Amino acid sequence: MRESRSGIISTLEKYKISNKIVDGEKYDIIKEVLTVGDYVIQCGQYILIIERKSVEDLSASIIDKRIYNNHSKLTDAANDCGNSIARVMYIIEGRRFDPMMPRKVGCLQTSSLQAKIDHLMMVDNCLIEWTTN
Repeated sequence: MRESRSGIISTLEKYKISNKIVDGEKYDIIKEVLTVGDYVIQCGQYILIIERKSVEDLSASIIDKRIYNNHSKLTDAANDCGNSIARVMYIIEGRRFDPMMPRKVGCLQTSSLQAKIDHLMMVDNCLIEWTTN
């Protein structure tokens, strides 16, 4: 419910109406308040718990250490999915790192931000998806 203005729900609803769905899969969109994450997608035994962050918000959450508590809640939720196979995904909104990017994002060095993203992928086995908006 908190993320209903992001455009993702309306895009999914448009795909559902126009039947532009992979392999004819039918799905339901349920809007509710989640205890963790911004979106949960379930397909059979597979569950994807998605957290959406802007680059600036991700940087701020690393600086004030919110990321550690929030990430722990996400992974605990994924581990509590019983017989389902669950993963955590971060959708990062903003420009991907390149040589033209400023050396800092907010108060955090770009290299430190990249190191945290690398840790989420390689150590914590999270999926990372970048989007410009």
